[in-house]
Amino acid sequence: MDSTSWSWVNWLVVALYLIGVLGFGFLFTKSKTKSSKEYFLGGARIPAWVSGLSIYSTMLSSISYIALPASIFRNGLIVGTASLGTIPLAFWVVRYVIPVFRRVDALTGYEYLEKRFKSRFFRYVGALAFSLFHLARIGLVLYLPAIALMIIFPGTSVITLTIVTGLVCVAYTTASGIAGVAWLDAIQAIILLVGMLIMIVVAFAHIPEIGLWGALQEQGKAYSANNFTFRLAGDSIWALVIGHGIFSSVYSYIGSQDVIQRYSITPTEQEAKKAVLFNVPLLFVSVVMFTLMGAALIIFFNYSGNTLPEDISGNAIVPYFIFKFLPVGLSGLVIVGILAATQSTVSSSINSLATCVANDIVCPNSSDDKFKVVVGLVASAGAGLLGTALAYYLILEGQGDAFKLFAGLTGLFGGPLAAIFLLALFCDRAGKEAGLACLLSAIAFSFYLANPLKLGYTPIEVSPFLNALAIIGVGLVAGIIASFIFPAPKKESLQNLTYSSIKSPNLTK
Repeated sequence: MDSTSWSWVNWLVVALYLIGVLGFGFLFTKSKTKSSKEYFLGGARIPAWVSGLSIYSTMLSSISYIALPASIFRNGLIVGTASLGTIPLAFWVVRYVIPVFRRVDALTGYEYLEKRFKSRFFRYVGALAFSLFHLARIGLVLYLPAIALMIIFPGTSVITLTIVTGLVCVAYTTASGIAGVAWLDAIQAIILLVGMLIMIVVAFAHIPEIGLWGALQEQGKAYSANNFTFRLAGDSIWALVIGHGIFSSVYSYIGSQDVIQRYSITPTEQEAKKAVLFNVPLLFVSVVMFTLMGAALIIFFNYSGNTLPEDISGNAIVPYFIFKFLPVGLSGLVIVGILAATQSTVSSSINSLATCVANDIVCPNSSDDKFKVVVGLVASAGAGLLGTALAYYLILEGQGDAFKLFAGLTGLFGGPLAAIFLLALFCDRAGKEAGLACLLSAIAFSFYLANPLKLGYTPIEVSPFLNALAIIGVGLVAGIIASFIFPAPKKESLQNLTYSSIKSPNLTK
């Protein structure tokens, strides 16, 4: 495959996008020097629709854009149902979670944990776990578009491609703060949706006479009765929708700073709720679009007369299709969609990670706004560089099903945080001791499942999509039991820190 066959028109489309992203991001550089609130929260002036699109594109990364269709291509349509569980979860977040977070005087979710349990331990552990997970996420999200770039420009150094992709994102994220990130997320969400639609239309031109459903059944990739049989170690619809769609997303919506931060960048609580509800139709569109992308690849490579070369691995299927079979100009636009999906997620991870480092780890008690902004700038650059280095490592080592890998990582890292946030928000009896029991039990069970030290045991076999459900369940059970053993906190100390204190304020007087 000759890199020169990629037309100058495609080059121009990609170049214009990258220049536009950098230019737009640097429009927001002036606001960052005013205060930490401006840099980390955008002065709480971001419109609901922008915040909503920012949440959507933050959660919709190159992992979804590249790895999910590839996973559907290998495993069938069932994989595309994962995000369905996130739709009812969004309504639950609006009803029960946002009212608490909007009333807490805290810049990060982990500062909330310190206020709730009266212990800085929870703040440090929460911020550290979030930071480590998002470093891993940055690496994985950058790794996938690097595959696309290697296919399109095979003569270029892998490390060069990875560094260029990461540094463009680091530059505008560090310079603009959350305001620039949120507005660019909104624009990038629209771009990536257009890219998905182009792929689907081109590939579906080859549906055979037996029809789409008949072709999918013939390939063994349609829905089947076996998909609805619950299996602890299998990829059933229950594991995907409940385990990944709901419980992995619980972490994203209530325990992950990149989304929690979006609840505070809007002017009012009502606007924050609108932002989350704005995601509901977008989530449904995503389920349909990604399922159709996977189905389109199945149809194209089985009925168009074109087959995948043996040297094209799973996660390279989408980039290969874009480069080889999309018309000039459109292929450049779809690559821009991949870059948009990548940069929207990476920028949010970098900015929220910098927020945690500055406000939770380095200077939690500092009132020096300028110093916090400086720490945030340094942390942004450092997180981006470390994530880029990890992406390079992943390229050297290689990965199989990146979508399953990410689902597993979300459960292992996010499960303990989701458990402690659920306990904090909804169990008024839980004090510091119960919080410790919850968090440490969830972490211990997470390490048991992952067995990172390769100890001499075989952990119970659990589907990666069920990691979060299992870990959250263990943590919550331990925390609730401990809440009946140790003294409960005084009700007045919980004012505006739990859901019941928000709904029944007289109980805390």
